[in-house]
Formats: sequence, C-alpha cells, structure tokens
Amino acid sequence: MRKRLFVHYEALGQLGHACFILLLICGGAYLLAWVLMFTPVPRIGPIQLAQVRNS
Repeated sequence: MRKRLFVHYEALGQLGHACFILLLICGGAYLLAWVLMFTPVPRIGPIQLAQVRNS
C-alpha cells in the first residue's frame, strides 16, 4: 500500500500529501495502541496510612 500511495502522489506532483496520509495512519495507530495499553490499568491514588500509636 505504501509504495502505491507514494507512486500515485509522486505522479501527481503532490508527494507531501502521501507523507501526510502516512503520518495520519501511523499517528492514529500510535494513539489507538496508547489507549488500549492504558485503559485497563487501574488509576493510582494516594495511599491512606493508618496512624501507628506508640505504646
């Protein structure tokens, strides 16, 4: 797919468009992977420590 994309836009003289489309695809895949990795992880909150009495 990548080679045909670049060949097509190079023939049109718009190689920058091919790079932009590839950047959108890769960026979207990166964001999707980020969401899938961090969605199931529980949120980390402050630990509530009980006061220890010295007796």
